[in-house]
Amino acid sequence: MDLGILGFDDEIPPMFVGGKRLLKIPSQLAYGEESLGPIPANQDLTFELEVLDAGKVSGVSTEFRVAGYAAALGIPAVILFIGYNLLSGNWKF
Repeated sequence: MDLGILGFDDEIPPMFVGGKRLLKIPSQLAYGEESLGPIPANQDLTFELEVLDAGKVSGVSTEFRVAGYAAALGIPAVILFIGYNLLSGNWKF
């Protein structure tokens, strides 16, 4: 189902808001020889999809976001560490 929505190479374009698509999934890619609830074994599945809305995707990568959090939390910790060691006499200059 992901390939039907996100697209696949040049064969299947990705879906956008307002797009409609009919997905036909053969049984071997669905549940195969197992049944699940009302879906019998060896059943082909058909889905009619329409993208009504899509959430905003952040342009900031996860790695950059994590680095920003680490910096924001790390700088005060370093300042407190240095201040503690200077005030407690652990470091002498």
